[in-house]
Amino acid sequence: MRMLLTHKKGPVSFESLRTVEGVIYDSYREAVKALGLLNDEETWLKTIMEIISYTNDRDQLRSTYASMLVFSDLEDQRGIWEETKDLFASDFLYARGLTEYNEEIYRDALDDIQEKVYNNGGAKIEEYGLPPSRDGKKSFNIIRREKSYNKTRLAEEVKEKLTTMNTDQRHCYDTIMERVKNSKNYSNNGFFINAPGGIGKSFLLNALLDTLRSTKKIALAVASSGIAATVLHGGRTAHNMFKIPIMDHKDVRACSVKRNSEHAR
Repeated sequence: MRMLLTHKKGPVSFESLRTVEGVIYDSYREAVKALGLLNDEETWLKTIMEIISYTNDRDQLRSTYASMLVFSDLEDQRGIWEETKDLFASDFLYARGLTEYNEEIYRDALDDIQEKVYNNGGAKIEEYGLPPSRDGKKSFNIIRREKSYNKTRLAEEVKEKLTTMNTDQRHCYDTIMERVKNSKNYSNNGFFINAPGGIGKSFLLNALLDTLRSTKKIALAVASSGIAATVLHGGRTAHNMFKIPIMDHKDVRACSVKRNSEHAR
């Protein structure tokens, strides 16, 4: 309906909104399709390949694809999936130490896409034409996902970052990593990094995140806004990560992380 209201001039009723060249269509989707406003498969494939040309981060690729699923329209998502599923699942192949793809690896990728679709306010991925995830049969393995980063690549990137840090950045990095390694020896392990914008705080934070993930540790990158979260590797908003409800100041509610769930663990 939103697309029709944007592109059709002068509709006077819901019926006229669904009318294209004298034909009254039963649904808004059919009317949109008749107007040629639905994205075609070739456009989607070009978009996915363009993302691949700019980044090797498969988690970011799946995040972008999930957003495309929720906020765009395409008739044949199954065709897109079949043609590009190796690209979406390559990090899971590497994480499992395998050389050939199998259904379990593709299911790993579908599970992750499903979770990202939910995070964008979407529905089950089969409603978009994709094969079903293991939602309902097997919980999303959040812990596995957080440990599925390419550790060799991250270690190489950390090594490069360390050579370009200035004195203050390196002092922060060394101090925080010392606390990570020996946290039991200290009573306070919280840090606040204070510096003007554009001076390299995000660079430092990403170096810390990459270091921890390269050693198989879980590092949760959280920011207060979506824009700030995109700057951090694997970043998510606090509302998303901790399931903080959007509330009126008079409301008293709890975060909706279920007890004993994988998310809680």
